[in-house]
Amino acid sequence: MTKHQMGVTRACGLIGISRSLYRYEAKRPVDQELKERLCELAAQKRRYGYRRLHVLLCREGWEINRKRTYRVYHEAGLMVRKRKRKRIAGVERQIKVAPSAPNESWSMDYVRIVPTLQRGNAAGDAPASQHHESTSISPFCPE
Repeated sequence: MTKHQMGVTRACGLIGISRSLYRYEAKRPVDQELKERLCELAAQKRRYGYRRLHVLLCREGWEINRKRTYRVYHEAGLMVRKRKRKRIAGVERQIKVAPSAPNESWSMDYVRIVPTLQRGNAAGDAPASQHHESTSISPFCPE
């Protein structure tokens, strides 16, 4: 403003900010002590995230907000990494040997189970109480 010989009101109007924002000074407290304690707790409890650590800090008597705990936790670079899950096979796998001759290896494809209701013959020799359900395997064909 001194370089261009302009007043505060006019300069703030050109930039598009209010004069109160121009004169604003942050009053945020220094979080160095909190950051140190958070790092100590995180070193002791490696799998704890910021929420659990916040509870521990509150139990110690710290009067702090959950959002402040998150901000300091994030600034300190203490994000808990997600574990990579190991994939373990249920049984030991064996290498499949390629067939060397025709009809040496067989496989089935697209089989579905169709429930059918069995009844007595047309003469009616089986009473209704003996009707039961069974399943039969039929090859899959689109209908």
